[in-house]
Amino acid sequence: MLCLALQDEEKKPEALAGMSRYCTLAVEAEMWMDIPDIWGKLAELLVNAVYCDSNLISGSRPSFKDFTNVFLEASKDDRKDKSFELLVLSLKRMVSCSLFVKFSY
Repeated sequence: MLCLALQDEEKKPEALAGMSRYCTLAVEAEMWMDIPDIWGKLAELLVNAVYCDSNLISGSRPSFKDFTNVFLEASKDDRKDKSFELLVLSLKRMVSCSLFVKFSY
């Protein structure tokens, strides 16, 4: 669904800004106290949007560059060794998806 929503060029900037605001809120409210795997869940969402099935969704897909501000806001997490957790988890998930696609053929 996120992939579809980000295909609309008029709504895309607003959607990405909303995601950045969510990360700001998550950091300010320390949402990891209630949702310990918050960055892992968001990383999965971002990777799924970038790698959505081309047989199901036609058209352009978002790139990780589109989520730059999302990663920057999440990097304000001041817990020890957590400042770039969303980016690191997203990259790990991206690699595992790429390996799965590569070896599934």
